[in-house]
Amino acid sequence: MPSPITLDPHHPGTLIRRLMALEAAVNILSAIPMLLYPSSIVSHLTSSGTAPPSTTQLTQWLGALILALTPQLLLALPNTKTAIESRATVYVTLGAGEAMLISIMLWQAWAGEEGGFSARALVRAAGILAGTSTPDPKMTPQYFYNDLPLDQQEYWTSKLQPISLGVFWSKSSYAAWRVIPTTAVLCENDKVMPLQMAEYMLAAAQADKPNMIDAVERNETAGHFVMLSQPDWTVDMLRRAAGEKTL
Repeated sequence: MPSPITLDPHHPGTLIRRLMALEAAVNILSAIPMLLYPSSIVSHLTSSGTAPPSTTQLTQWLGALILALTPQLLLALPNTKTAIESRATVYVTLGAGEAMLISIMLWQAWAGEEGGFSARALVRAAGILAGTSTPDPKMTPQYFYNDLPLDQQEYWTSKLQPISLGVFWSKSSYAAWRVIPTTAVLCENDKVMPLQMAEYMLAAAQADKPNMIDAVERNETAGHFVMLSQPDWTVDMLRRAAGEKTL
């Protein structure tokens, strides 16, 4: 198992931690009134003291989001390791925030409040937030399958499914790239993960010790799913990663 990351006592990050604590306090003090007294908040934020009913609902939605995001700031305050394997609490927090917002939308739809949004629109919005729909087929090909022929783009898009709910409670005991020899693959035609972002993430992982990233493979023409668009190249890359030399 990887050894724990040690902290430098000479760089405790006091300033940024204080700023995050201040932001968390402001979030809490502003979000709770937005949830409980949205009409009063709106009256103080508009020049005339009045606003469309939909503004009240939007204020509650915003308050729910602000309150849900605040624990992330609080979790970042202690000087502890922030590696990917220790962030389960943050993921749960994000899920709780989405659940809070969905609950408000469904309540407003059921109660029939005069808010300017139809019950159907509220239910649809809650469904999208809950992840009950597949990606828009009109947008998916140009991001996922941009380097595939049109007929294959349409085929693979038709196979997309919603992500499993299991990701909200499944656990991993460690980051595999820290303990297993790893080959990083950079696809320069990837529209989901731009090359600059991929290179930044790779550099950060290589600088974070311990890690087992021992090779980097680049493909100048491949998109996000190189295993679909260039299976032969993918096979050769895997053979090289396993220690077998290929042309």
